[in-house]
Amino acid sequence: MKSVIEHSSSHMTDADLKAVAAYLKFLGGNPPLQAYNMQAQQATEAKLTAAKNLTEGERLYIDNCGACHFVTVKGAPGIFPELDQATIVNAKDPTGLIHTILEGAQQPSTEKTPSTLAMPGFGQRLSDDEVAQLATFIR
Repeated sequence: MKSVIEHSSSHMTDADLKAVAAYLKFLGGNPPLQAYNMQAQQATEAKLTAAKNLTEGERLYIDNCGACHFVTVKGAPGIFPELDQATIVNAKDPTGLIHTILEGAQQPSTEKTPSTLAMPGFGQRLSDDEVAQLATFIR
């Protein structure tokens, strides 16, 4: 996706982007993700904030992801992506999420956002079991 943004979609005009959005809406796409449960999100946020009686996945999230994605999992707009309801998190196949945890990711440099921010990979830091527990919690 990085190369698509870097070499293609970042060069689109506003009219191009609106046309793509209209076309995608016309197609309908995938069925909506499971209904968003505000109470469950608030309970998870409160548990992560209290940092007591955490599962291994929750502890790993706080230790490795929380500084950028926060206990709200909302990230910082335009800087660190929101995890809640993200396609990579909710995909049927978790391979993309696991790959990102292991190898990291980097935003492409574009004319509108020339700086690049990188998420480090945790493959050298986490065991396979820890990666599985972290991915399970995030999902």
